[in-house]
Amino acid sequence: MSTTPNSSKKMPTVTMIGMGYVGAVSSAALAWQGCHVIGVEVNQAKLRMLQCGQSPVFEPGLQELTAQMHAQGALDATDDMCAAVKQSDIIMIAVGTPSNHQGQVNLDAIDRVTDQLAMALHFEIKPRVVMIRSTVPPGTIATRIAPKLKAVCPNVAVCHHPEFLREGSALKDWHQPPMIVWGCDDPADRVAVDEAMHKIYKGIDAPHLPLGSRESELMKYACNIYHAVKIDFANEIGALASAMGADPAAVMNAFCHDTKLNISPAYLKPGFAFGGSCLPKDTRAMMGKAREFGMDIPLISSVLSSNVAQLKRGVDMVLQQGRQRTLMLGLTFKPGTDDLRESPMVELAEQLLGKG
Repeated sequence: MSTTPNSSKKMPTVTMIGMGYVGAVSSAALAWQGCHVIGVEVNQAKLRMLQCGQSPVFEPGLQELTAQMHAQGALDATDDMCAAVKQSDIIMIAVGTPSNHQGQVNLDAIDRVTDQLAMALHFEIKPRVVMIRSTVPPGTIATRIAPKLKAVCPNVAVCHHPEFLREGSALKDWHQPPMIVWGCDDPADRVAVDEAMHKIYKGIDAPHLPLGSRESELMKYACNIYHAVKIDFANEIGALASAMGADPAAVMNAFCHDTKLNISPAYLKPGFAFGGSCLPKDTRAMMGKAREFGMDIPLISSVLSSNVAQLKRGVDMVLQQGRQRTLMLGLTFKPGTDDLRESPMVELAEQLLGKG
């Protein structure tokens, strides 16, 4: 990454509320982009570090960039949210959303910041864009954040703006993101948010994907869960390989060469259950092999039960219509074949017949 920041008289002033990992990385990168960034941090130790040009978190290259942007006056920090908000064109919220003991998302910090921001925006006339960088459950923007802010400041546009920054390569990820996603529901908000996005990401080559707020919120979770699934899948296949005398790395290296099906958008489309001559049979075969070796492969073992649950959802959807006559367009396990082996459509037909 070049150490020469971009500059533009028209670049916005950004207030970043929460200077943890996401906030610190985003702030330094936005300052490099040409924005004037004001970090808001209530932790006094972190605040003193930021006010001295030091990064409060470790990330390769971040300390140098933070110091440079601070020295140039592009990156400041304060604990006075009201003062920072009054100067801002864009407000980003990047506070933590940890899990509680029941595994649910703790939104206390989001609620607290939203209330404080509503007070800071009270009686403000200047239009502003508020972007939620925190990972929050679907519906949080639409039901928990936007109504509070719009009630005190009708000129505010609110959106969810998920981050895709990996620890250890966050600055590279900022400048080479897979996509730039934001989600909002108000058509008027979309215009303001779209303009802001194109300003702050000027010069960064990535597709812009505007969504609804719920879609954006869930898409972030989908990405992280899929990453977790990939890791577990590779580890379970690796364990099977080792147990059967095969080289785990060689198996997965060959697996990754298939970019038509394995590493691709193929199959990643919501729909009905799978079937056919291969997928159910081969999944069962590896489950059987794992039992032979006394191994636990919970991810692979859950695949068939997940498929059964998808079939049940299909049956329930038909029954909920309360109609006796059902038209089924095709009985094979997928289009373009005459193969009925383990077809979920046949199973669906049999279950519906059984229900009368």
